[in-house]
Amino acid sequence: MATNQQTVKNLFSSYKSIEDIKERTKFYNQSISDQSKVIDKQTNIINGLYKNGYVVINDNEIYVVDTLPKESATYVLRINLGGIGFSSTGISGTYTSAWTLDGVFNANFIQTGQLNGINMAIGSNNSVFKADSNGIYLGHATFSSAPFSVNMSGFLKATTGQIASWTLVNDRLFAGSGSTYVGISPGVSNFSFWAGNATPSSAPFSVTNAGALKATSGNIGGWTLGTDRLFAGSGSTYVGMSPSVSGYSFWTGNATPSSAPFWVKNDGTARFGGLILHLLGFFQPEQTQLKLIQVQGILQLTAQKCMHLMQLTIIFKLILYRLQTTPII
Repeated sequence: MATNQQTVKNLFSSYKSIEDIKERTKFYNQSISDQSKVIDKQTNIINGLYKNGYVVINDNEIYVVDTLPKESATYVLRINLGGIGFSSTGISGTYTSAWTLDGVFNANFIQTGQLNGINMAIGSNNSVFKADSNGIYLGHATFSSAPFSVNMSGFLKATTGQIASWTLVNDRLFAGSGSTYVGISPGVSNFSFWAGNATPSSAPFSVTNAGALKATSGNIGGWTLGTDRLFAGSGSTYVGMSPSVSGYSFWTGNATPSSAPFWVKNDGTARFGGLILHLLGFFQPEQTQLKLIQVQGILQLTAQKCMHLMQLTIIFKLILYRLQTTPII
């Protein structure tokens, strides 16, 4: 009995009083206000209840109980070779807070203090949250394979998640749906950015990794990009360009290509005011003779063999000079 009492005495020999414990604890944690509040509360509990307790020392364990005999106690602190336990249901437990000999510490919560040199794991296998010298990670038992992790340098990795209204999946960051969809990615079918459709190739606006831009509408300087043309101006100042508007490539003076005073078609037909020219095939001036005929009100320029460049030049000038006639050359 004396030996056990001496052991308990030695355990607390470095502290002169409860007030000494309180002051030393406050000194170490004075910069953390919440921590100080917890310490004050616990100190008050210890100071307020120590007179109400009883210490029972057996040959192989120590009990601190709220009433005697110990078998009738409700609140119990028990120390033996198995560890230290706290019970509010008597000496037989359950010990809901305990620190056992195998190193397991069980508590409802830890409100204050600092834990050094420990590894933390909640869960098991790949359904686990871990904190160790690598950083924090979850979803996999190995740091490098975890779908979410933060290393010691603050680098965050996440394969899925949500950032404000944006959703993160394994190959893109996106927001919206349907016509409001916007996607960003380093490598979805070589598209870097797209909008208006969840499928990059079907989106009305996109930019590839190579810098190729696609847009079905928009403004470039003073030009407007439509679904089938690039145009500027209006009325008599209208200028349009397109690869696919009824065969017209370029026109000016009217928004409707066929009504414009000047236009050029994909097949080379051109209109200059009241003159429409259609060049049939390719020709070399020194070997070709031009022939202008009128077909259904449209002047057509045809080519035939010619020996001299000068003759070709004269014929062409004559045709342009006699625009209001119907020359047959």
